[in-house]
Amino acid sequence: MVLYIGVNELLDLFKNNGWSSNGVIDSEEGITYYKEGHETEYFQLRLSGSEEPIYVSVPLKNSTYQYVLNFKEFESATNYISKMFYEYTNLNVPIS
Repeated sequence: MVLYIGVNELLDLFKNNGWSSNGVIDSEEGITYYKEGHETEYFQLRLSGSEEPIYVSVPLKNSTYQYVLNFKEFESATNYISKMFYEYTNLNVPIS
């Protein structure tokens, strides 16, 4: 299992699997990725500026709702969002 995924690897993961950030948040504060035609299902990672500065939002399968968490460490946030992406899209998690 991947022990750590950095931001560039996370962005590549979305792009390589057909998810886009066009027309959605893509700034210094954060990024949102969605699947073309399914814009209400998105993965978001952004800085919130609060005590737990990293905001993560992931879609729930078979639902119109998002699951939202806050993290103190960027590494924990990127690991979580990548794990949820693999689970949501039914991709096999690479072993490293």
